[in-house]
Amino acid sequence: WCLARLGSASFLHGDDVSCVAWSHDGRTIAAAEAHFMVRLWDAESGAERKQFDHQSRSVDSMVFSPDDKALLIAGLNGVYAIDLDTGRLTDLHKSEGPGFRFLAASPTDGRIAAAGEDGVVRMWEWPVLAAATEFPATPSAVCSLAWSTDGLLLAAGDGDGVVHLLDASTGSSKRRLEGHAPGYDVHSVAFSPDGRTLVSSAHDGATCWWDVREETLVRTFDRRSGGGGVGLLFSPRGDTLASLEEGVLVLRDGSTAREVCSLPLATGAGHGLAFSPDGRRLAMGHLSTVVVCDTAEGRFVESGPRHLGAVLSLSVSDDTGMVATGGADGTLRLWDAADGRLIRILGDPGSPLLLAAFTPDGREVVSADASGHRTRWRPGWGDRVEAVRSGGPRFHAAVVSRDW
Repeated sequence: WCLARLGSASFLHGDDVSCVAWSHDGRTIAAAEAHFMVRLWDAESGAERKQFDHQSRSVDSMVFSPDDKALLIAGLNGVYAIDLDTGRLTDLHKSEGPGFRFLAASPTDGRIAAAGEDGVVRMWEWPVLAAATEFPATPSAVCSLAWSTDGLLLAAGDGDGVVHLLDASTGSSKRRLEGHAPGYDVHSVAFSPDGRTLVSSAHDGATCWWDVREETLVRTFDRRSGGGGVGLLFSPRGDTLASLEEGVLVLRDGSTAREVCSLPLATGAGHGLAFSPDGRRLAMGHLSTVVVCDTAEGRFVESGPRHLGAVLSLSVSDDTGMVATGGADGTLRLWDAADGRLIRILGDPGSPLLLAAFTPDGREVVSADASGHRTRWRPGWGDRVEAVRSGGPRFHAAVVSRDW
């Protein structure tokens, strides 16, 4: 293990990540910023492979094509495809209205479905991409979209608390599933891999568990802190249901919905969920980076615990065996010097921390940011002992005397 890896910036973007997708061969993670900077990352090393920049476009949803040769993207400007070899962009449907928010790929063939504010589902066949088939899906905006594993059904959540089951071939309505409070967006829907279960989540704070064959509500459970969740996804084997709930990644048993573990994010909310094909890892967007979770061990790996940006200062305590790092993200992080494990995050994101230094006895850490704030911390408890604002120029260098 090497100290130089503390706070390294693999999977780092310049702006907040809006959605992520994992390639079918498991080798590549695609992540997009809202204003169309799409980056391709090596899923193992975190090294950036390519980037595509089309600033005039937006990205709300994204999937790999069935052959992994293109990315299909839905946004305010419409639906389009990027050839991953040449970077060439092809418009499938240009939008002059509110645009598209959701995209879903059939697990059984090359069909791609997109939907948005007008309540209409549009469908293309990959790789032909001829004129889209259209059919009305919901009376209001489509707020979520998912395909059943057998390719026969589409589930569309609307803005009035209803999930619509649609025949994916004809577009005809098969059933309205009403379990959420009226007037709330159903922002997430997900089919289990065996096709027997559909899970939906809405801004009413509830998650509904449906029996697809019986078309009945099996159970309902409340999400954390009300209705702030932004994602639901079953693992490829169906043993895990992942959800984003108010800044916490929650992993549940895919059969019983029992919570297995919860992984709080350092700050802010997560966006988008994508499992690796083997189900062992889960990727999500968090602020300006991609976070990867080991689902078996229930922990963040890759860029999860690292600073969201450069490491600007570092200090080692021989007495406590800890390393303190100050980052461009404004947080002070404490690490175990032996194994690199993140121990604690101190402070909230803000002005870059230019300085971090342990006192000689290792009991306190002094930090100073670019705006002139100096703070003393007690690492063992995470207490802020003293906060001082300098009236002079900002700090560029500091040492701690041995008689502190």
